[in-house]
Amino acid sequence: MANIYMICSVRKATEKEKRDLTAYAEDLRKQGHEVLCPITDTNQTDDIGLRIVEEHEKEIVWADEIHIIWNPDSEGSLWNAAQARMAKRFMPEKKIIVVNLAHVEPTDNKSYTNVILATHFGLTPPTTLADLNKRMPKRKAKTPQKITKKITLWQCGICKTKYKTETHARLCQDRFLEKKKFAVGDRVTNKERRVCSKTNTQYTFTGTVISIQGPEPADGEYERKWLGEKRERLNSHVFSYEVEYRCPQCNKKKSALYYAPELEKI
Repeated sequence: MANIYMICSVRKATEKEKRDLTAYAEDLRKQGHEVLCPITDTNQTDDIGLRIVEEHEKEIVWADEIHIIWNPDSEGSLWNAAQARMAKRFMPEKKIIVVNLAHVEPTDNKSYTNVILATHFGLTPPTTLADLNKRMPKRKAKTPQKITKKITLWQCGICKTKYKTETHARLCQDRFLEKKKFAVGDRVTNKERRVCSKTNTQYTFTGTVISIQGPEPADGEYERKWLGEKRERLNSHVFSYEVEYRCPQCNKKKSALYYAPELEKI
């Protein structure tokens, strides 16, 4: 079993990162390794930081393996990584491992991140960026993420119309529900004469209700213009009836939608 010293962010680590680092150390201990984790095993109270640095230096010398969870923004990680490299020059059997290799990418120019990655792979000068990139694990191409906009809509329980506010949905749902006046299969006739487009003559028809649509909120403009602006209908959910008929003028088979006040049952 190995003596393992962890290099990781401490001061800038989030609570989740600290939990993950602690869990990683515990997993190693369960495997029988001796582990020193700065999150839990180093007294971080130090006005200057000199004592902490000297403790880490001793721990780096003590360790058989240095496990780096690399964060380029961590000053402490950068310092300790440099100390680990120096120790390895005098103790070449010491292993330096970048644990989060899959989440670290080489930079396009010289950087300490590139040095840490090269150290992980055991690369020595002269080493090019191309050499380093060849050693890096292949990453799956990122699938472009589609940006979506999510909105909450409120739906009337009667007509299923959707509204942006709960108030409007409730106002719709509070409308009176018209009772169906006709059923599918009923024979009906139109009250107001239609005009045949072929002969330009007026007519009434005898037809059959083939479907019923709705309920839906009454069309206020249509109700006012054609159906007498009856208050009970304006504030109601109403049905419309699809009627199939044959024009008595041109004998052409047709169908049209009507509201109940526009039809009479035969």
